[in-house]
Amino acid sequence: MNKLNNFFLQIFFYFLFFATLVAVHLAVIKALPYPFNKINFLIIFIIFILFVFGKRLAMFASLIIGLILDFYYFPSLGINTVSLLLTLLLTNFLLVNFLTDKSLYSFLALTSTAYFSFIASLHIFYYVVSLGGGLEANFVFNRYFFNSKIYGWLFSLIIATIIFYIFNYINKRYKPFFLIKGGR
Repeated sequence: MNKLNNFFLQIFFYFLFFATLVAVHLAVIKALPYPFNKINFLIIFIIFILFVFGKRLAMFASLIIGLILDFYYFPSLGINTVSLLLTLLLTNFLLVNFLTDKSLYSFLALTSTAYFSFIASLHIFYYVVSLGGGLEANFVFNRYFFNSKIYGWLFSLIIATIIFYIFNYINKRYKPFFLIKGGR
């Protein structure tokens, strides 16, 4: 019984932690001025969890974060959750099958892949839902749209680099480079 209580207590604290992260993302980061409000801190955080703790906790984080975002963005019930889970599956596939080490470059490649795949899947699902609901698809691909995505990507990479180096300072298990030459 004690193990079961610890399990539910752990899930409860994870839920509170993820809900706090979503609240900080929506209340603080989205309130920043223009280029900085495009940072997707939640994607960085999910990829960090995948990178450090593995896919089980990252799947749980994606599910909880996606559900909370779906409740916040009302008309898109389920789209954020599915987009986050698909993004996580793609990045986990890349991490397991193509990336040989856990370096800064791998973390930045995973963050870039996750950032763009989340945006692409989110817009594709919005388009499909708008067509299925008889609504007019209202996407404007202009200079502002692409500039905002590029700014968000660049600032997300900067934040991901800072998080990686802070974690690397605390735990020396991950390296900030690809390969170590012999004898050094």
